[in-house]
Amino acid sequence: MAKKKTKKNLKKIKVGSIVGKTALHNRYWYGAAHELDRLEYVKQQPSGKKGEVTKYKVLKELPSKEEFEKEVREKIFTKGMSEVLQDAVGEIEEIKDEMEQWNDSMQENEGLSQTSKAEEVQNAYDELEYLDLSTLGAPPESLEGKDVILPTYMPTWFPHRSRRHLTGRNARLSDAGEALLAVAAVGQELLDKQNELEESGEASTDLLSDDDKADLEQIVQDAEEVANTVQSIDCPGMF
Repeated sequence: MAKKKTKKNLKKIKVGSIVGKTALHNRYWYGAAHELDRLEYVKQQPSGKKGEVTKYKVLKELPSKEEFEKEVREKIFTKGMSEVLQDAVGEIEEIKDEMEQWNDSMQENEGLSQTSKAEEVQNAYDELEYLDLSTLGAPPESLEGKDVILPTYMPTWFPHRSRRHLTGRNARLSDAGEALLAVAAVGQELLDKQNELEESGEASTDLLSDDDKADLEQIVQDAEEVANTVQSIDCPGMF
């Protein structure tokens, strides 16, 4: 009779000890050492010889996996709606500028301008150029402090992340698109709540004024449209 699999017992990591990043990844998930360092649970130690495993000094008692995931989500991947919109639009515009420079460079080179790579670069740039990002500005003032939790706006190592096959600019566009979808989801939740209050006769301008509601509806619609577009764009790699 086969034995049931049991969870691997993890050795307690003491404060002040020096551990390799693999031990930290085994305790949490691949890449967790970076976030532990960022949240000051550990401090990366100076590397010695080339190729040596990165090591960290434990500064304080390490949290459980559940506690750490919650802390990472709240302290790193929760941002204000305005900041999320600004970051996502900025990333898309930066990639558009990169593709424009690459496209111009290839078109100026007679030998490269007729290649399939030049066509791929041109197509990706054209799709980015046609995007209208002007409506994705700041949200209504009443929502300036509204938090947006970005459960999918995380590096590939996070447990539920599914874009491992994407790299480079395509991964960055995917992240920007998912951030916009997160904004749209939060916005739609607020709109649904407002509609419920209106239907029950309990609506209050403390939630959304008529102007704010109209602005938010536009943001939700535009964020979804831009997100779907950028996630369908295929930026070619260098080779």
